[in-house]
Amino acid sequence: MSLRAGPVVVALLLAALAAACGADATCEVAPRDPSCPDLRFSEVLYDEWREVTPPRIRQELGDAVYPACNDAETCGPDLGGFAATDVWLLEGVDPDDAVIGYRQGTEIPVVFVRRGADPDTVPGLRQAVR
Repeated sequence: MSLRAGPVVVALLLAALAAACGADATCEVAPRDPSCPDLRFSEVLYDEWREVTPPRIRQELGDAVYPACNDAETCGPDLGGFAATDVWLLEGVDPDDAVIGYRQGTEIPVVFVRRGADPDTVPGLRQAVR
C-alpha cells in the first residue's frame, strides 16, 4: 500500500465506523412538556389519548401541525416546529372533540382528544374506538 492511499483508507475506515455506531444508536426523546399540546388542527389543541386501528377507508379532514414546543428530540431530523400529519374523522365523534392522526415522528395511528377534555365525556368516543 502506498503512503498516499493511507489517508484514504483511514478516512474510509472512520466513515464506516461512524456509520456503524449511528446505526445502533437509539434516539431518546426528551420528557414531554405537559403544557405543550400534542397536535393543533383548525385552531383546536389536542393531546394524544391512545393508539387505534383506523378504519380501512378514512375520511381525511385536513392537515394538522405538531406544535414547535414538541420538537425536543435529542437526535433525528430537526423538524423546526413545522412537522405535520393528515388527520382523519373518527366516525361518530365531532372533530372538535377528537381526530385520528399519526403519533409524531411515527406512522402509528392514535386518537387525539381536545385538550382538557375527559375521554369518558366525549360523545361517541368510547363507541368509536371499540
